Amino acid sequence: MKKFTLSLFAALMIFFGASNAFAQEVTVPEGETDVTTLEWVNKGQDCVKDFNNENGGTVFGTDAGGATISYVDVSAYGKIKLYGTPNQTARLFINRAEGGDANGIFFVEIGEDGVGVFDCNEVLAKQPKAQYIHLNGVKASAWNTHLNLSLVTVSGDPVEFSEVFEFPEGEIDLTTLSWVDEGQPCVNNLGVETDAPIYGTHDGPADGKLSYIDITNYAAVKLYGHAGDVVRLFINRAEYASGTYQFYVTIGEDGVGTLNLANVYAEQAGAEYVHLNGIKSAATWQGSATGKAKIDNIAVVEKPFEFPEGEIDLLTLSWVNEAQNCDNRLGEDTDATIYGTDAGPADGKLSYVDLTEYATLKLYGRSGDVVRLFINRVEFPGNFQFGVTIGEDGVGTFDLAGVKDAEAGAAYVHLNGIKTAPTWGAIVSPTGRAKVNYISVIKKDGDTPTAINTVNAVTSDNAFYTLQGVKVAVPSKGIFIHNGRKVVVK
Repeated sequence: MKKFTLSLFAALMIFFGASNAFAQEVTVPEGETDVTTLEWVNKGQDCVKDFNNENGGTVFGTDAGGATISYVDVSAYGKIKLYGTPNQTARLFINRAEGGDANGIFFVEIGEDGVGVFDCNEVLAKQPKAQYIHLNGVKASAWNTHLNLSLVTVSGDPVEFSEVFEFPEGEIDLTTLSWVDEGQPCVNNLGVETDAPIYGTHDGPADGKLSYIDITNYAAVKLYGHAGDVVRLFINRAEYASGTYQFYVTIGEDGVGTLNLANVYAEQAGAEYVHLNGIKSAATWQGSATGKAKIDNIAVVEKPFEFPEGEIDLLTLSWVNEAQNCDNRLGEDTDATIYGTDAGPADGKLSYVDLTEYATLKLYGRSGDVVRLFINRVEFPGNFQFGVTIGEDGVGTFDLAGVKDAEAGAAYVHLNGIKTAPTWGAIVSPTGRAKVNYISVIKKDGDTPTAINTVNAVTSDNAFYTLQGVKVAVPSKGIFIHNGRKVVVK
């Protein structure tokens, strides 16, 4: 085993109780890894390395806050060891971007032997949903204290993280939505039994503003947690009085509680949006048995998509299978075929959806994405690709009249497939990927007859009409229409 050595002078100083003396000659013990040899993932903060220096600042890494913060990934290790001056206290910043100040800071005491040990399982105690251990930095315990370290190492077996919660289809993890910071940071106590804010903030507005998550375009909020717990949702608190901005949800026996966001509009007359400021446990006088609550996951439920009037879901049209099956990756972020096929013809045939009687095709998806439409690929090999860009409103529109402009003589419009565009070529995508959720088609102006249901008899008025359909009182010589027949008047 490699030795950890102290100078004679330093050893004597420690023996006599000196607090600021520590050896500068350090050998990494066997089985441990010097943290400075690990990759520093720079998210905007450079890595400080200020060892063997009595100071009150950062010894290693960074202590900066922010939505993103640089780090060393130590997920493969179970312990962090600090070698330094005995009886000093260090602060470790771990997963600070996710845990915030409340749950992203940990304290470690340097023992009499000059070693402080941190068990990385302590991170999971504060951050139950953590899936990694990102060491952002090591710093003195407070601004007016000092810390002298000669070495920081990692070792031991990795932490066993809990399984990732799988949200049901149609639900989105609330924590992935943007937090609009108007002066109040987002607290995250998910997975922790607490009587404090669970997620977001419950503070009052500062200067008329309050931080929030915009959930206007969702149908409901679902909370997964401890059965029987009661929580309060603070919604549009800056705009509405205390009687109307709080909404109570009880977690059912199945561990799920739901708030239908239609209730917000019903309670807050004239509300044009839904801004979720925060979620907090309810008090005992507000229906909570304990005044505490434990919520593990929060989801927002997507509203069912409704096509605008006059649009028809492309998926309801028949797929004519000529040997190529219809792929369906709608709703997926993909670099492959989104709907239909992009394959070449087999024996001169290619599967398709017949859009001959339609005027427009519309794609609803991710703004900025570019897709390719394959139309009449068998008949017009040089002109079968058409590019469509999804606009800022999340909609891309293609005028099907453009097919006949490009494919002179085309007698029909057969949509073979829709695929992402590459980052090169005539139709270029910025990423080579696309996400399209829905596709619709719009019929040409005027209804297209599909069947004859009834035949109405024409009642004769015994009048004469010219061949142009003009009624005449007394016909002169010529050919006329009379009682549905051609007659010649001489």
